[in-house]
Amino acid sequence: MLTNYLDNRLNLNSAANARNRSLFPGRRAGQHLTTTSLRLRLRNLGLSNLDGRAAAIRHLLQQAPAPVVADMLGYSTTTATRIAFETGTTWQRYAADKNGR
Repeated sequence: MLTNYLDNRLNLNSAANARNRSLFPGRRAGQHLTTTSLRLRLRNLGLSNLDGRAAAIRHLLQQAPAPVVADMLGYSTTTATRIAFETGTTWQRYAADKNGR
């Protein structure tokens, strides 16, 4: 499936973009597909990324404190802490950094 996709990637027809090495090439030469465009393409194929995203953040929150995961993914600390609490992993004994976070 992957090799078939690689042989038939979209947006490689223009001379400026023919050598784009991106797995998901965008419309502009040398640029990759934006996350929004990729999400819409997947949704049009009947694939939702929400279940996978929710599972991924819950899995990360079991392995690292909410503030660390929030910083890595661009979530608010409040949201990450709420999800961690819902998951049952609070990391309340985690030592704060030197700034008290």
